[in-house]
Amino acid sequence: MLAKDLSALRLGFNLGQTFDNADKSTDPARVKPLLKAYRDKGFTHVRIPVSWRRSDDYFFNKTKFMTDLMTAVQYSVDIGLAVILDAHHEQWLHERYDDSQAVRDKFKDMWKDIAGKFRTFSPDKLVFEVLNEPQVKFGDTDDCMREPFISRTRAINQAGYDGIRSATATHLVLAMLPGGGVDPCLAVAVHSYTPNAFCLPSGSNDVFPTVDAVRAFLSDRAAKTRRYSDASGIYVMMNEFGVGAEDQSRRGDPRVAAFYYETAKNFLQRGIALSVWDDSGSFAVRDDRGTWVYGLADAMIKGARDATTAPAASRRRDLAPIIETIDL
Repeated sequence: MLAKDLSALRLGFNLGQTFDNADKSTDPARVKPLLKAYRDKGFTHVRIPVSWRRSDDYFFNKTKFMTDLMTAVQYSVDIGLAVILDAHHEQWLHERYDDSQAVRDKFKDMWKDIAGKFRTFSPDKLVFEVLNEPQVKFGDTDDCMREPFISRTRAINQAGYDGIRSATATHLVLAMLPGGGVDPCLAVAVHSYTPNAFCLPSGSNDVFPTVDAVRAFLSDRAAKTRRYSDASGIYVMMNEFGVGAEDQSRRGDPRVAAFYYETAKNFLQRGIALSVWDDSGSFAVRDDRGTWVYGLADAMIKGARDATTAPAASRRRDLAPIIETIDL
């Protein structure tokens, strides 16, 4: 898959809190029905967050873990879902990064292992995402777009990218803040939980007084993202979004359903593929009992159907001078 074809992934979901920590079972008896349920609902890809290293424990070498993960990827492909495989919650890296070549090489070698293991899957069916939400030593929400954090993020993405490319030259790679090069199989991953005062579990629905206010907000966000993609020539995918709640009842509000519907419709309409965050908890779309929560999945599917897709950005430029200013 080339970056220009990224929009073909359309609407997907995250298999959250499963392979990225020990919260949910990775057993195929749990995972396969969940994957099939989403496929049957109309979703077209799955993003599988994976925590590969936990402290000094390298889960790539754990037989049961890797067997379950390979089963999940293979089953997804078999039933027609494309797969995004990422590095998620790599706290060892976030907390210990020191700009050293040794740490970068460790991350590069990790991705060489991963890409080497999964490269037999067709590039049309499997995408690699280098690193989910760099943080701590890579900066926090307030300073991640300043130096030295931009340079650190670019350096570690480069290391992961080099590890992937040492194993496969044709699989699409998603990165955050890439720099340099003209690889036609490289694109940018963005996440959006904006406005925080509405989307985060401690939020309030009163941020938006009406459904029309939700609609206007998301139309503007999607248009801004597409303008950025067109102006920079960088292909973009939004692979996390959603509305969480400590009190789940607030997610039954029409403004929340509208948020999911309008996000799907507006971003897909502008040629930007996206993956909803589902952790089976505060951000659940389908809960552990198999219940579709508050019609949010149906809202997204309707949004996808109502979208008239625009063509992708027409070209890519050298990424070295680009610093993302888009506020998602």
